[in-house]
Amino acid sequence: MDRREQGDSENTGDRLQRAMELFWRQGYYDTSVSDLVAETGANRYGLYGDYGSKQGLFREILRVYGREVTARMTAVMSAPDASLAEIRAFFAQFLDILETPRGQMGCLVCNTATEVSDQDADIAADIADHLASQRGLFRAALANARDKGEIAASADPEILADHCVGSLMGLMGYARSPAPREAVRNHVKGILGFLDAIARNPE
Repeated sequence: MDRREQGDSENTGDRLQRAMELFWRQGYYDTSVSDLVAETGANRYGLYGDYGSKQGLFREILRVYGREVTARMTAVMSAPDASLAEIRAFFAQFLDILETPRGQMGCLVCNTATEVSDQDADIAADIADHLASQRGLFRAALANARDKGEIAASADPEILADHCVGSLMGLMGYARSPAPREAVRNHVKGILGFLDAIARNPE
């Protein structure tokens, strides 16, 4: 790759980052193409030329978010031997993240699940894939926890994985709301308390 190609690649990456932050902050429908042009410095025709439409750009943003944000957040649960401690560490990290500007915007995937999914089948499919991937990590870790005797032998990883995804969705919505930060932190502590409780009561 020559310097010009490298520069073009870096510019594209920077513009995608800026677009991601804008969609994350404002939401899909409240972000206009004019907003994207102003935020990224790209021209309108360039955006459409590269991605075909605002929807095409947004779907690429969801892929970037998955690689750069979701993957980093869920890395703690990604090892094949991850179990209950790793699920707990995943949720515990939000105690600090909630204090950051990004933490107060919630999660782009979770936000989009409630804003857009029922109105756009392609975006809904993308969101379903993201949530299924996260659920898979929870389920694998919970199955490991059961196999290791960390939780009851009768515990169902399928049910608990759905509970974890629902807890995450609720947490991200609460984080984006005007609720006091202390209330949102207490919600995290409640999730951690649940995980501690199922660990303390194996059969």
